[in-house]
Amino acid sequence: MNNQFVISYELIALLQWIMEHDEQTIHELISKSLKNGLKREFSRKQNQSPEELQDNIEDFFGLLEALLLDEMNEQMLQNAEHNNLMPTVEHIDATFCDAHTVQQSIENTTAQITNAASGKEMQERLYKELIKQWNPTKKTLVH
Repeated sequence: MNNQFVISYELIALLQWIMEHDEQTIHELISKSLKNGLKREFSRKQNQSPEELQDNIEDFFGLLEALLLDEMNEQMLQNAEHNNLMPTVEHIDATFCDAHTVQQSIENTTAQITNAASGKEMQERLYKELIKQWNPTKKTLVH
């Protein structure tokens, strides 16, 4: 069995941010967990094998990462919708641009947008950001 697992940079950043900025929420979560039966789990978990314990840790980090990625994607879509970029995003061919490239491009574009920017100007900025972010590979299909 492999005794190592990988944690993404984003997940490490999330954990650090929570520790630095949201300690009270962690405290409340722990308190609520203890009141709702966590103490009973302590003795049961002591009898688990190291493999089962590692699986639990991997499951926890996997859940955190999935929730983080879902929320990042949701906020990116809301940001694109708020800035009227969704029609442009919907025309992007996913075979050429992966979700990360699109997400990074939308974030960079919305950071540059002024209130006076027209729909056409925002569309052009998004396309420019996509080109900057895009790293084609030999596997990329050409139509």
